[in-house]
Amino acid sequence: MDNDILTVSASLYILIGAFRFRMEVGELDCYQAMLFLATGCIVWSYSNANCSAEGGLLCSVLELFFVYSSILTALVFHAFRKKMRREDPYESVCDPKDTFKDPLKIGIQSGVVAFFSYWVWRTFLKPFLPDLVVVVSAIVCFYYILILLDILFGTSMNRKEKTYLLPFLTVILTLKGFELVKQIRGISELTPLRILDDCLVLFSPVFLNEMLPSRKKKTNDFAKMIPDDSFAKIKIKEAESKSPYQYRRPEIKQNLLGNVDLAAIEKKLKYLFEVEKVFLDEDLRLPKLADEIGISLHHLSAFVNDHLGTSFSKFVNQYRVREAKRMLVEEPERRVMSVGMAVGFNSASAFHRAFYTETGHSPKSFREMYPIVPIKPKNERGEDTEDKNSEEG
Repeated sequence: MDNDILTVSASLYILIGAFRFRMEVGELDCYQAMLFLATGCIVWSYSNANCSAEGGLLCSVLELFFVYSSILTALVFHAFRKKMRREDPYESVCDPKDTFKDPLKIGIQSGVVAFFSYWVWRTFLKPFLPDLVVVVSAIVCFYYILILLDILFGTSMNRKEKTYLLPFLTVILTLKGFELVKQIRGISELTPLRILDDCLVLFSPVFLNEMLPSRKKKTNDFAKMIPDDSFAKIKIKEAESKSPYQYRRPEIKQNLLGNVDLAAIEKKLKYLFEVEKVFLDEDLRLPKLADEIGISLHHLSAFVNDHLGTSFSKFVNQYRVREAKRMLVEEPERRVMSVGMAVGFNSASAFHRAFYTETGHSPKSFREMYPIVPIKPKNERGEDTEDKNSEEG
C-alpha cells in the first residue's frame, strides 16, 4: 500500500476526530472523537513502523509509537463500552472542565502499557518474535474480534454498542483482513485488490463519519437565549476572577432559568412521566425529551440539574424503579429481567444498579419482602365469592 494514501487517511481521521472533539456535547460524542484520533495515529504509524532491526533510533521510536497507538485505540474501545453500559451517557451537556480528563487518563495508561510491552519485547521476546508490528496487530485484531462477537451474539443486547462501535469494528477488521489476504503469495500483486485496498483505506474515515451519529452544539441558539447585557456581566466576572469558568457557568444557568416558565416545564414534565410514561422508552434521551416539551436542550439540562437538583439519569431512574417495584409485586410470575426491560432499562446490570441505589435492595430481594397474595374472585357486586359462600354455609 502506498504510504501517501496511509498518510492522507490518517490525516482525515485526525481532522475528523479534532472536529468532533470540538463539537461534542455528550460523553459518547467525546469517545467517538477519541476513537477517530486514536485510529488516525495508528494508521499513520502503520505507514512508518515496518522498519528493520538495524533501522536505528528512528525506527525504534516509530515501532514504540505504533505499539502506543494500538494500545490507545484498544483502551478507548474498552472505556467506550463501559460508558455505553451506563444508564444514560447523554444525561447532561459535557462539562468543558472535564473535557480532557478521560483522554489524558487513557493516554497515560496507554503510555505505561506501551513502554512496558516494548521493553519486554526488546529484552526477552525479540529473538522469538522479531516482527513487533505483526505481533501487536494480531493481538489487537483478536481483541476486536472478541468485541465484535460479544456485540453480535452476546447477552447484553446493548443497542448503543451496535450503533457506535460496530462501524469502527467493521472498518478495522476489513482493513486487517485485506492485509492478511495480501500476505498470500501471488495475490498481493493483483491490481484490482490493491486498488480496492487503497480505496478502503482512503475513504474509511469519511464512511465512519457519515455512519456514526453526531450531535452538534447549537452555539448560535444558545447565544440567543441569553440577553445581550448578560454577556457584559460575564465578561466582567471573567476579568475579576482568576477562574473565569467557575463564575461564568452559574451566570449562564441563572439566565437560562430566568427566561423560562419553570411551573409550565414542571407541569409538562409530570404529564409526560406520570401520564404518558415516556420513561418506559429505553432510548429516551435529554434532546428527545426537550423536543417533547418544546424547549431547548440547554434549558432542560439547566432545569433538571439546577432547579430539580438531580441528574437526568437519576430523574428517569426514579420513575423506572417506581414502576418496577409495582410490577415486581403485582406480577410475581414475571421474570426480574423482563421487568427491568419493560420499564426502560437496556441491560440487567443497569436495572440492578439503579434499583439498589433507589431502594437499598436487589429486585429479587425486594420481591421476596412482599408475600404473594392470591386474588380472590369477585361477583358482580364486587364481593369476594369465597367469603359469601362461607357465610351461607
